[in-house]
Amino acid sequence: MNREEIIKKITGNNKTILDLGDTKKSRLYKSLNKKNKITTIILNKKADIKWDLEKGLPKRIHKKKYDVIIAGEIFEHIFNLDKLLKDIKKVMKTKSKLIVSVPNNNNLIDRFKVLIGRLPTFCAHANDFEERGHVRDFNKKEITKKLKKNGFKIKKYHKSGLIHNQKTIIPASLCPTSLGTFIILTATKN
Repeated sequence: MNREEIIKKITGNNKTILDLGDTKKSRLYKSLNKKNKITTIILNKKADIKWDLEKGLPKRIHKKKYDVIIAGEIFEHIFNLDKLLKDIKKVMKTKSKLIVSVPNNNNLIDRFKVLIGRLPTFCAHANDFEERGHVRDFNKKEITKKLKKNGFKIKKYHKSGLIHNQKTIIPASLCPTSLGTFIILTATKN
C-alpha cells in the first residue's frame, strides 16, 4: 500500500477534510473528493486557497471545524511549525484526526548512505532555505516529540515500507515504521 492509499484508508468517507500542501489536481484529492468535502491549502493557484502555511492557517479557515486534517509532506518545509500546529488544533473537532506524513531521514537506505559519506535523500540541504525546500528533518522520534509538545496524542503509526526510485524494496508488512521511507501517523488533539 502506498502513502496515498494509506491516507485514503485512514480518512474514510463522508468527512470534511482540510488538506494542507495539496492541490485539486493531485491523485489523492481526486480519489478522496468523490466521497468527502475537501478544502486544499498551499501556495499554488491550483489549490482551493492559495496561502503560505508559514503564516499558519488563514483566518477564514478558523470559522469551520474539520473531521480530518491531512499534512502530507508539508511539515518539513515549515520554519514556524509550532504556529501551524497551534492553528491546526483550533480547526479540529474533539474526535478529529490529524494525518501526518513526513519523509523519514532515518530510513534504511539513508542509513547506508550516511555510512558511505552521503546525505540522506530527504534531508535539508544548504540551498533548500533559498528555494523553500526542506528546512527541517524528521524521524519517528522527532515528529512524535514535536506533535506531543504541541498538544497532540499519537493514536497510530502506519507502516510505509521502504521505497527507492518509486519501487517498493521492502513491503510495509515487513518494514518497521522507524526504517520506512515515510513516517505516517494518526494523531488527535489532547
